[in-house]
Amino acid sequence: MASSAKIFDSIIARFPQRFSLAFAYGSSVFSQGNKNNQKNMIDFIFCVDDPLAWHQANVKILKKVENTDVQQALLTNLQSALHASLLCLPENFTEEELYLKIADLSYAGDFRMYFGEDKQKVENIVKNQVPHFRSLYADQLKLMPQLHWNQTNSTIEQDGSSATTLHHLNLLPKTVQHNLLVKWNKDGRHRDIEEVLESLAHDPECSDMVKKAIQDITWWSSITQSIKGILTAGVIKSLKYSSRKVKKMLTSMKK
Repeated sequence: MASSAKIFDSIIARFPQRFSLAFAYGSSVFSQGNKNNQKNMIDFIFCVDDPLAWHQANVKILKKVENTDVQQALLTNLQSALHASLLCLPENFTEEELYLKIADLSYAGDFRMYFGEDKQKVENIVKNQVPHFRSLYADQLKLMPQLHWNQTNSTIEQDGSSATTLHHLNLLPKTVQHNLLVKWNKDGRHRDIEEVLESLAHDPECSDMVKKAIQDITWWSSITQSIKGILTAGVIKSLKYSSRKVKKMLTSMKK
């Protein structure tokens, strides 16, 4: 991992410095299962305020820039993922099951998972990266009085009371809360978000409703991303890329 970090840093150093956040991702960065990732392309994402100016400055050497707003957004995102995952888990579970649920939030509802993605993708992501997940979430787990984390045997027990459920619901992203509000008011009534979350906290189907609210967001996001990808890359390139994805999916289904 240390040698890989040096490689990534050397690549990033070739780009303009005007970015708030830059990171590499994918199987070439974090190994998935027993696959040989040496030939995989390394993907990077740069978050910039002015894409045009950034590309125009693409001949300069960059350095990492701290951005407090971005750092706070990352922390909020991490906390939201934890609260959402705890709502979808039983009272007793393993540490690895928590990380599997967290990773699954990004893929549950993604139509590409039904057509063209490795069926073991989430498991492959988590399996070799448990220590990295722990380093990300350990501080937050320790701060939560609603659960007990036994680090010796990597098990977690959480409070399953309606009060704790409501606590997690109140800390979900606004988009997820809005989806829950819309679904709860399908009967024609106009209850506000506080009333909906209070009722949902006592509902035995709360976990399933939270999962569905998240899946709906991921579903539409994956659709729009795929359409944009086709428009950007062109039909031929998109078909070639999709064929490789389908081949990978079929291979994973044989395992």
